[in-house]
Amino acid sequence: GYQVVHEMPGWSYGASYSCSPEYGDMVTWINRAFDAFKATPEWITLCSKYPTMKCDFNFYQYQNVKTIANPERADHPYQRADIVFATEANWATHNYLKNTVLFGFDVELTKALCAQAGKTCAIIKAPLESMWPSDYTTFGWPVNVKLYAGEGYQGRWFHCAMGMINIFPRQQSIAFTNSYTDGTKSRVGFVVPDADANFFPGDASNKVVGVVKAFAATSYFTHNEGTLFNPVNVIQYDSPQSLFDALHSKLIKSAYVDSTTAHHFLNTTTGFRMVHARAGWSDGVAYGCHPMYGDVVTVLNAALVRFKASPAYTALCNKYPTVECDPASSPPFVNAKTDANPELADHPATHADIVLATAADWGDQNYIRHGVLGGFDIQVARKVCALAGQTCAIIPVPWQSVWPQEYYRFGWPLNTMQYPGEGHHSRWFHCVVGTWNTVARQQSVAFSDPYTDPNAPDAGFVVGDGKAPT
Repeated sequence: GYQVVHEMPGWSYGASYSCSPEYGDMVTWINRAFDAFKATPEWITLCSKYPTMKCDFNFYQYQNVKTIANPERADHPYQRADIVFATEANWATHNYLKNTVLFGFDVELTKALCAQAGKTCAIIKAPLESMWPSDYTTFGWPVNVKLYAGEGYQGRWFHCAMGMINIFPRQQSIAFTNSYTDGTKSRVGFVVPDADANFFPGDASNKVVGVVKAFAATSYFTHNEGTLFNPVNVIQYDSPQSLFDALHSKLIKSAYVDSTTAHHFLNTTTGFRMVHARAGWSDGVAYGCHPMYGDVVTVLNAALVRFKASPAYTALCNKYPTVECDPASSPPFVNAKTDANPELADHPATHADIVLATAADWGDQNYIRHGVLGGFDIQVARKVCALAGQTCAIIPVPWQSVWPQEYYRFGWPLNTMQYPGEGHHSRWFHCVVGTWNTVARQQSVAFSDPYTDPNAPDAGFVVGDGKAPT
């Protein structure tokens, strides 16, 4: 009683194996095997056995290479990638999709740096919230106030993400390369209607402010609420487009964004302007890498120094005039805490032997205060790694990724079995600092020697003073 009509060829390249771009060597092996198999009688026999299959008898070969004839294709390597880069593909002219095809300054820069460094690189798309989640509800945080890095970083979907604005709360979780834009030119401020521009308060007092989830400007704004900013309400939107749609339709009267995001909107929309633009809020745009990959950060920094001194960098900047380029080459960024910059986090410049995790949420043991990671456990860890002769990276993670109180997805409304969390199971880290050693936990994880006295009383009931004696 039914039939297919208006069938149209050419909408796809056929059914194939799809591989993560990191594994270009596997694509090569599979292609060779396909070529060999299609030349055999067995291929014809198999296709005859399944007559509904539209088998390929023309030895069609697909190339993961962008060409003049096929500009829509993406470039992916045919050997194992040395470095995997992620991009959200949704930030102004830095990285974006046009008719589903990936473009942008960051993308072209990344390809040039890989060539400069002699490295085979793969580029993948990943949601920004896999890098910087606005919430970590899965692990007990309705709002990600600690600015834990996302599952893309923790699970090492990639080595580095391009187009990352370097602000110090983010530095506690990831290692940044040198910037490839001029941080002194970057601004952050409010986009408001022209009619409100002269009257909008610099601290947004009694105002409703819209922001974009997971954006650096949003982290800067929320980190400074109660000091620099005093809005009556903050509404988070999923994307710059949805934020500016709300602003344009008067659902909100102000949006707090970085200058790159603002200019992308203001260049195409009249009746709005940026006010109370603030400089010095970031160290510019850079690559943000998992701290384990200090060797990758070092390679990228060397390539950035060479490329920024070349005519090719100037040409790329001229091609993207809205990008705040850094022709004078800003001072190098170093992932090291100093007396002059105590807010910086220490991350290795070589590949880490050990990745240590901390919840950064346990009194003086480990914490993030005023956006900075610290505590007894952190200082002990650095000393222990040095004495062991090991290079260590320290990453903050939600505690429930270490020991979840529930495992609903796997049939346990309460984690009465004391199963360790996804951080342990998915190898986000090798070890976790600040973990109480109990018999129940010993069944799942291996413990080191203690660094607190197991015989000292350290657990009990908290009661009112009047009830304490009884």
